[in-house]
Amino acid sequence: MGLLVSVRVNRVEPVLPVVVFMDGFAAHHDQVDDDTAKRQAILDSGRFRFWSLGWRDLPEVGREVSDRAAIFLDGLQRESEKERFGKLAVRMAWGRHAEYQETVRRGPLYWLQRYLTDPEEARVTLEMAARSRAFGVMDMATLKDPELREAALTELDAMVPGWMRRRLRGSDANPPVVGGSLQALSGTAYRVGFALVIPRDALLSSASLTGGIRAVFALDDGKADTGPDFEADWQAFWGATNLLQFLPGFQMMSAQGVAAERYAPGDAHDQKDAPTRDLISDESQPGSLGEPPPGVR
Repeated sequence: MGLLVSVRVNRVEPVLPVVVFMDGFAAHHDQVDDDTAKRQAILDSGRFRFWSLGWRDLPEVGREVSDRAAIFLDGLQRESEKERFGKLAVRMAWGRHAEYQETVRRGPLYWLQRYLTDPEEARVTLEMAARSRAFGVMDMATLKDPELREAALTELDAMVPGWMRRRLRGSDANPPVVGGSLQALSGTAYRVGFALVIPRDALLSSASLTGGIRAVFALDDGKADTGPDFEADWQAFWGATNLLQFLPGFQMMSAQGVAAERYAPGDAHDQKDAPTRDLISDESQPGSLGEPPPGVR
């Protein structure tokens, strides 16, 4: 079920209206392919945000609101990259990684309430919270270790549509840095897959770092059931998409959706924002530091 919520604010950069989905796990545990395709179409239109809320995201007497999204995202953060983000934050007048911890912890309903109450301030905060959690999963070893990078990209190839594989792999002259929950990098097999890919040249350019991000978020729904383990992963997946949609180049999908070719190329939601620089340290790189879209009801 989708509900369109208008957001009005006087600003040069438009704040997008929100399509809110209230989908229960029992009815939608086996519809992740269709649900991700609809939300991606909304995002790719460039005219809307979406929010996905389940019963456990809503307050109820005697029960805590789900924090699965925060547990998942923060469990992937690398201390070395949190420190690197902190150094970048000083140069760019951003908040440090830890300053967004409380925002991430509060979860999807809180994010939506902030966005509807103060869209301009909330957009900036949510973009930065998403950015901090994305940079925090980067694995700079993939820049220096071709075998590790290839192992990560091969695993990623199996998660995404064919047209996306070519974009993510880059070229021999401009290989990407890869990060996320990929087993090749984390040593753990996650049903919720989060992968971040940034071309090396984008890391070295003050104008293209953030715009060069490609973030993939996927749920393996090949054995979707109503058991507690899949429900927990389902909650983490949908909860985190509400935040990660604020990353440029964000793409959500499911294993069943990829197999059924449900996802078409679309870059309308890519947003170029303030230039950044000096993400790579000397040891990593020598010498550098309206109406819903068609098909959505």
